[in-house]
This record gives sequence, structure tokens and C-alpha cells, in this order.
Amino acid sequence: MQGCSGEVWLTSALTDEDVPNALTLCCSLKRVFTSRKIAVIYSSKVSKNLKEALNYGFDLLFHLEEDRNTAELKNEEFVKLFALTLKSFEKCVYLSPNMLVLRNCDELLDQEDENCQQFVWTEKSDTSIFMVRPSLQVFNTLMKSLHSRNGYTVEHYLRKWVKNQGTECRFIEEKYNRLISPQNGMLLGSEKDISIVNLGNKTNTNGIHTGNGFAIENILQFRKQIYEQDVHPILAFQSTVPSTIPKIIIQQYEVQLLEPRSPHLFRNYSAILRRFRI
Repeated sequence: MQGCSGEVWLTSALTDEDVPNALTLCCSLKRVFTSRKIAVIYSSKVSKNLKEALNYGFDLLFHLEEDRNTAELKNEEFVKLFALTLKSFEKCVYLSPNMLVLRNCDELLDQEDENCQQFVWTEKSDTSIFMVRPSLQVFNTLMKSLHSRNGYTVEHYLRKWVKNQGTECRFIEEKYNRLISPQNGMLLGSEKDISIVNLGNKTNTNGIHTGNGFAIENILQFRKQIYEQDVHPILAFQSTVPSTIPKIIIQQYEVQLLEPRSPHLFRNYSAILRRFRI
């Protein structure tokens, strides 16, 4: 990895099922013309063909070195701490592979932090998105101390650790982690209020209607378009998938587009489709 420097977007693919999601996230970053490199951490559970697909889609690949997981964490937890070992970079912004970028968010990597805070996440301390400054010293310290975390989750332990560092905490704005859920069928607000959406792990959005704001089915249609136009050709080139969207995506994100019921809604609806090139 010689020659790497500066900032990078980072995600993970720990199993074959993660690969289509990670590639879709990667392509969404490219569609909003990020100026930064995009990297993925993959595990040994990813098959050879799908690793090649990741290599084709991402700028940089890093293998998850599970032998360094001395705290015996789950891979889903360890991969986020493993970002600390990427010392070729000054700053990484990690995004869970189930997220989707709707607008250019390079400002997250542009921000300067006078206190050099090691981790920065949303005020809710959801590590679906967080900024990290790589440091082998911090990584080794955390690996040792996590042995005795006394039942705390890694997220809870990291919150305590950051607080104990004595630096003034700042947070990533919630517009960079807008969670989609059945109770939040409409992402209300202006365009500037929604930059990255979090599709979660078990989202069910069937039957959600359009209205004033960003309708979830339009965002998911945008995601489907990215998959069909950008991701599927990569996977098909590796001869690893059929011509349809993988079952994991269909089951979690299947929606039925509903026609708008008034000229006013149609204008909102059409504007969203134009913006997201649907």
C-alpha cells in the first residue's frame, strides 16, 4: 500500500452476502463524484470470485487480519477497530455496507479537528458511520483493554474510552445517518437534511406512500438502479450471480412504486427521480 496518504472512505465485506451491498455503497459514492479513494476491508470468508469483484469495484482492498483480534471480538465489531491499523491514511470515514450515499459528503473528510479526536460518530453513538484516525498504538491499547470490558458492547466501551481521553467531543450530523425503518416511511425535510441513508439490517418498506419529502421507495429505487447499472455488470463479469438482484437485497428492500396522487406530489416525485437519475 505504498503511496497511500490523506483520507479515504472505508467499508467492509465480511461474507459473500456483504459484497453486493458494499459494491452498491461504493458506486453510490462514485455517482456523487467523491474526490477521495474508496476502500474495503474483506475477510477470508469472501470467495475468490467475489474478492475479484471487490478488486474491480474499489480503489483499495485490505484483508482483515483476524489473527490480530486478540480480544476475540466478533468480526462485525473487530473490523471497525481494524481501521485503526490503516496507518497509510491520516483519516478514514467508515460506512456500513448497508448505507447509501445520496449527495457528495467529502466535507466529512475535509473537516479539521484541532483536538485530534480519535473517533467521531453521531450523537447517538451509532457506529454505522464514524471517522477514525489510524493509530497502531491506540489499536493495541484497545485490544488489550477490551479483554476486560465487563460485558459492555464495543460501542459502549469506545464511548467511555473517548470520554476518558479528556478531549471535547464533536459529532457527525444525523443527516449523514438517516435510518430507514417502517416507522419512518418518509424522510421529511429539505434536500440538505438527507445526505446518507442507513438501510439497516431488516428493513421492510412495503406499502409506504409518497408525500412531501423523500419517499423511501424512491431512494430504494435509486439503490436498485445503481445495482442493476453499476454493480451487476461487475458481478456478472465474475460469473458469480444470475441476472436478478440477489435474494438478500430483494427480501430486505423490495418495494412497490406508488404513483403520486396529485400534481403537487407529482412535481416532488419527478424532482426526486431526476435528482437520483431514476
